[in-house]
Amino acid sequence: MTGPVRRGISVDLTNSPDLYPLVGVLAAGVPGRRSHLRGAAHVRLKESDRFAETARIVRAMGARVDTARGELSILGTGTPRSLSLRDLDDHRLVMSAAVGALAARSPSHLGDGRAVRKSFPGFWDALSRVVHERGTAS
Repeated sequence: MTGPVRRGISVDLTNSPDLYPLVGVLAAGVPGRRSHLRGAAHVRLKESDRFAETARIVRAMGARVDTARGELSILGTGTPRSLSLRDLDDHRLVMSAAVGALAARSPSHLGDGRAVRKSFPGFWDALSRVVHERGTAS
């Protein structure tokens, strides 16, 4: 897929809870469109409360978030704000925030990033290669 995303999504992530933070971050970058993430019941029971933490990251990016009815309803922002989230220690949240930070206008700060070692020790190198190959570093 290439080019800008032009519409929001509605998705049930019950069977893919590890994608919840990433999909939330991606939805935050869809300008002026509302996305709905359902299936959050067991994302609250992971290494952290990924429902609440995803909402926090998305809000920090500048998107509007509604958490009513046990789902995230996200109104995306055109250009996400840079992130300063030094207290993230859940590997999925750190990786998702890093992807979201790529779209920010200025550098973000995500702490030391060691949490990614749990599931993807080479994450920072892989992300660096992707950014370098695509020429989209900020």
